[in-house]
Amino acid sequence: MKQNLILTAILAILISFAYFWEQKEGKKILSINSTDELLFDFDKKSIVELTLKKSKLIKDKDKWVIGELNYQVDTQKLNFILNTLEGISIVKRFESSVDTKEFFAYQDHAFRIKTYEKEIGFRLGDISSVTGYFYLEKFDLGKKELFLVKDTNAYDGIYKDDVEAEFRKYLAFKNIITMEPMDLISRKLIPDLSLATVNKVKVDNKANRWFEIDFEKQTTIPAIYPGLKYKQLMKVFSNAWQKVQVDKFIKKDKNILAEVVSTVLIHSENKETKVQIFGKFNEVSGLYAMIDDKDYVYVLNESSKSFFFSNVQNFWLKRIDYKVDFSKIKKFNFSIGDMNKFYQFKVDDVEAFEVVIDDSRVKMIKTQNMNMLFNLILNLVEFKEAKYVTQNLTKKLKGTFIRLNIFQKKLKIVFSQNSITVQNLSDKLEYFYPHNISSIKINNLSDFFTLN
Repeated sequence: MKQNLILTAILAILISFAYFWEQKEGKKILSINSTDELLFDFDKKSIVELTLKKSKLIKDKDKWVIGELNYQVDTQKLNFILNTLEGISIVKRFESSVDTKEFFAYQDHAFRIKTYEKEIGFRLGDISSVTGYFYLEKFDLGKKELFLVKDTNAYDGIYKDDVEAEFRKYLAFKNIITMEPMDLISRKLIPDLSLATVNKVKVDNKANRWFEIDFEKQTTIPAIYPGLKYKQLMKVFSNAWQKVQVDKFIKKDKNILAEVVSTVLIHSENKETKVQIFGKFNEVSGLYAMIDDKDYVYVLNESSKSFFFSNVQNFWLKRIDYKVDFSKIKKFNFSIGDMNKFYQFKVDDVEAFEVVIDDSRVKMIKTQNMNMLFNLILNLVEFKEAKYVTQNLTKKLKGTFIRLNIFQKKLKIVFSQNSITVQNLSDKLEYFYPHNISSIKINNLSDFFTLN
């Protein structure tokens, strides 16, 4: 939010300055005819070095590094720079006799591009408040040229008109080429790690019991409970690992790390990488990573917690497995009751999914709560998965309970304030669903249907 406010403020200032500048009396520009020619006449794949305002990006074999830090570049930011350069089109070409000072009154940012064959210098200038086009000076083999250019790349953000879109593209490009080296680093904790080569991961943290994932055997330790299924293990790991984000890194030197809160061992291609997460750095609380014997401390983003404090059940599908192919079911029967009496219902058309009374003792169904019940037991809408599952069936649960017999499973469901517990009596498993749905108020069986 703060960053968006800053960008909006900068945008407003640029528009004001540019408008004032363009309205100055006596401003005369000598130009040649407009053209659709692209400014860059070389393949971006041939670029081997980018010298920005505050940093230098160097292509080292198949990866890019920040020269000042000897650390990998954020791929998204690098690609944004290259794609922007590739999409810059010449609108007007100015004669060499024109005074260039007035085109760099408010913005003046030099950068250089080195390819296999040559090195070219550039100077990013002001932007037009009327069109959103901007000024760029080019230095090539001793020749200096000034252009009015436009960025032909699409803008994916929100904007009120085309001019604002052009301004936002310009701002994003200007911000990246003027960034500090640390702001350009790859946010990946282990940039060289290829997830395709990972065959085993062990996580040991203070919040949960240690666990191990074996991607070759497609199993976990502790083993999954009978009656449950595994999720796609690599997909879950990949999604969680992508949330591990580095904000910055610091030389270890004499800094003091304390309180190990999580340790992760990653096995990949006969190599084991150890990552330790500390809770304090020089007495300041946070998430700090050390990798093997590297002499750096990596300051992690809050989003990294979800992986380093994960539980083995994150890799289990915490739903009731009815062992039924629902695509082949057209109708079914079920019964709801309490300890002593059960009442019969049915669904004659699964696609329409309308619960019908099949018991002369029942007068009327309360549709809203009945729909909520099926969302719960079929893991739909708000109840796609239990938060956790246990093999211990709690004998005395506080709340209102009902019994449900469906798809050869016997269930006991307990409704408490802000939570629902489903006991699968057939498989001896207990599913816990916390919620904040104020409309769920179950006090007895009559909240689902009324009797004659």
